[in-house]
Amino acid sequence: MNDFSTDTPSHNQPKKAEIDTSRLETLWIYGDSQAERFYWSIKDGPLCTEIFKSCNLSKMWVYPYREQFPPWDDKDYDDTVILDSLRAVLERPEMNKKSVVIMNLGLHYMESTTLQDYQLLIKKVINILKERNKETGELKYKTRVIWKTSTSISKEKDTAGQLKSDRRRFLALPVSI
Repeated sequence: MNDFSTDTPSHNQPKKAEIDTSRLETLWIYGDSQAERFYWSIKDGPLCTEIFKSCNLSKMWVYPYREQFPPWDDKDYDDTVILDSLRAVLERPEMNKKSVVIMNLGLHYMESTTLQDYQLLIKKVINILKERNKETGELKYKTRVIWKTSTSISKEKDTAGQLKSDRRRFLALPVSI
């Protein structure tokens, strides 16, 4: 009988004392309710208490909000609200090359705007992330960005009035062929 313990290389996790935690500043979660769930699942764990000095959350529906639910308004879609919110996060002093933003911009935009508006928003967000300092040519925002996948649309969970709501009337769901 073989003893695999001697043939298998050891891939032990480093001890806490061996991890250089001084290198990571802020983890900022930026997105919808899934981003909020992710934030609450990590905020008291080692990612936010040992690896990063702090973790923060920007809750988005279409626009940023702080309460439990986003406020309802009848205003037209305005991407500058979203772009200004993103810039405000990126321009914070702690958001430097030792910081990370995990971004999720998807589901609520696909449901609440036109495809053209959503595409334009994505292009504008990318342009912000690629902005350069005019004098040095360096990236303006040093923060590392992870573009998280979009939250999936769960149309099968809709009930009653949601099945007939205007906001989803023209929503084309992916299908496998």
